[in-house]
Amino acid sequence: MTVNLGLRYEMATVPTEVQGKLTTLRSITDATPHVGDPLFSNPTLRNFEPRVGLSWDPFGNGKTAVSAGFGMFDVLPPPYLIQFNELFSAPFFKAGSATNLPAGSFPGGAFAFVDSPNTFRQAYFNPHPRRNYVMQWNLTIQRELAKDLSAMVGYVGSRGVHQPFRVEDVDIVLPTLTSQGYLWPSPAGSGTRLNLNAGRITAGLWSGDSYYSALEVQIKEKIARSSLEVSYTWGKSIDTSSGSLVGDEYTNSISSPLYFNPRLNRGLSDFHQLPRC
Repeated sequence: MTVNLGLRYEMATVPTEVQGKLTTLRSITDATPHVGDPLFSNPTLRNFEPRVGLSWDPFGNGKTAVSAGFGMFDVLPPPYLIQFNELFSAPFFKAGSATNLPAGSFPGGAFAFVDSPNTFRQAYFNPHPRRNYVMQWNLTIQRELAKDLSAMVGYVGSRGVHQPFRVEDVDIVLPTLTSQGYLWPSPAGSGTRLNLNAGRITAGLWSGDSYYSALEVQIKEKIARSSLEVSYTWGKSIDTSSGSLVGDEYTNSISSPLYFNPRLNRGLSDFHQLPRC
């Protein structure tokens, strides 16, 4: 039996802008944004990643190999994670929206409404994100069936913790949790948004989870100076949010998943496509 142990340290700096033109709300309900560095605290300074792997020949004849491994892999916060929040947020970029305008008030009334500070788009990042990492593990058994013919079967799994959770607008009327589930105020359109000093608030949170499991099967035969290989993988990917750049990163994504309880979004990943006839 052979056992390999490893430990990796991996950190990154928080994205910055050379002139300090960064903006974020420290709290979703803040009246004005925080401008300048830091955008959020650094969650990567203690990123120690253990790794372990083993290989075992149970019969000692070189025909069967059992191998397994486990490792932690950190997901560092790259600059693209913040770009759309920062590119279009006040005060360095001013954009707003006008709704329910009186008849005949367009376009002048609409432009005056959009120019009001309480309609400007703002950005929000969790000011103290938690460590975002993925645990991966596998177990495989490989067996020589005959001369130049072998088969392999294996299991692969992963678990993502504190994954990016993107929401295109968190400035909403929150529902109330009741015995019947979450209920929003009635009639539709009633209730009070979280922040009346802002318009749309795009958010970057680290509250997502992901799960992946797969069965792998392979048959391989050596033929002369080449080889013939047949492989099949059956896998399933489940998460609470599939986007890292924007909320609706895929055509079947929801732009603003329910961020106040991420588990409500748990299901097949947006990129998990079942075979179709």
